[in-house]
Amino acid sequence: MKSYLKFLSPIGDLYLIEEAGELLSIGTKRDIFTCADALTLLNYPNALKQAGRFLSEYFSGRASAVKIPLKLEGSTFFKTTLLECSKIPYGKTMTYKELGDRVKERLRMKGISYQAVGTALSHNPFLIYIPCHRVNKSDKSIGEYREGQDIKRKLLEGEGIII
Repeated sequence: MKSYLKFLSPIGDLYLIEEAGELLSIGTKRDIFTCADALTLLNYPNALKQAGRFLSEYFSGRASAVKIPLKLEGSTFFKTTLLECSKIPYGKTMTYKELGDRVKERLRMKGISYQAVGTALSHNPFLIYIPCHRVNKSDKSIGEYREGQDIKRKLLEGEGIII
């Protein structure tokens, strides 16, 4: 059975979905079809409590050490891209090329499409927790973000990054 939590954030409502002790998604309303509104974390499964704590710390302007059990599904390339993206520290950025080079090395690939890296990030089910908003273009411009450049800019500014 899936559990849902609506998290009120400075960038709008975020919806958290958990099943069998693992977080399935942190997304916006357009990412889910059904969600129950929630006002408290008290009676929610541990993965939702941890995700709520992580987001509370994040939006308070602090790097969070909260670990959330994730259920990450998809191709090896997709999962590796998100895993490598998750290593980008709070307050730092990386280019699509730099991230792609890490993925290429990890998977021992001869070549890689940096556009494929961007496409994988656009399907990140764990917004903010897997920080795809910290990935920018090689010319250091902001690049795209599933929720729009204004939201990406707000998230980066909240981490002290001005682009």
